[in-house]
This record gives sequence, C-alpha cells and structure tokens, in this order.
Amino acid sequence: MSLISSGVVVAKAREELGALEALGFLPDDYSGPCGVFEGERIIAVVSQERIAVRIAGYAISPGGGYTGVSIRTCNQPVTHATFEDWIASPETKQQ
Repeated sequence: MSLISSGVVVAKAREELGALEALGFLPDDYSGPCGVFEGERIIAVVSQERIAVRIAGYAISPGGGYTGVSIRTCNQPVTHATFEDWIASPETKQQ
C-alpha cells in the first residue's frame, strides 16, 4: 500500500449500508505498529497491517458502529494482539 495523502481504501461497506470507507495511510515498506483511528481517536494499536485492516473493515460495518476510520503509523504501545482481542474488549463500540 503506498503512502498517499488522500489515503488508500482498505475496506468499504456496501452502498445500501452507506458506503463508508476505511482509509490506509501506510507506506509500502512499513512494518511497525498500526493505529486504527476514528477521526483522531485511537480505537486500536496492533502489530500487523493485516490485523488493522480487519479491525477497520469491521469497524465501518453496521455491527461496528464507527465512522471516519483510518489506519496510520503509530508509536503507541500495542493495545490488542488480534482482531478477536479487539472485538472482545469492553471499550469496543458495537451496535
């Protein structure tokens, strides 16, 4: 995924569900912690891009309840080891 100022779509909800998009802002060679953000608020920090993409995809779904989700480089400590850890956490917003 290339670092593009406008972001790269990493997940998209269906048109009939509002067509929300999750955007990625990671450089091609990035391998550090990935923050999943709703606006400027961090909703998760994970060790791998693939986990961040899975969280972002679920977050914009009707069950996730988030909007304006993006994935960015992050220098914060990892908060969740897996998607399952994130979904089970009490701070996760769920409809």
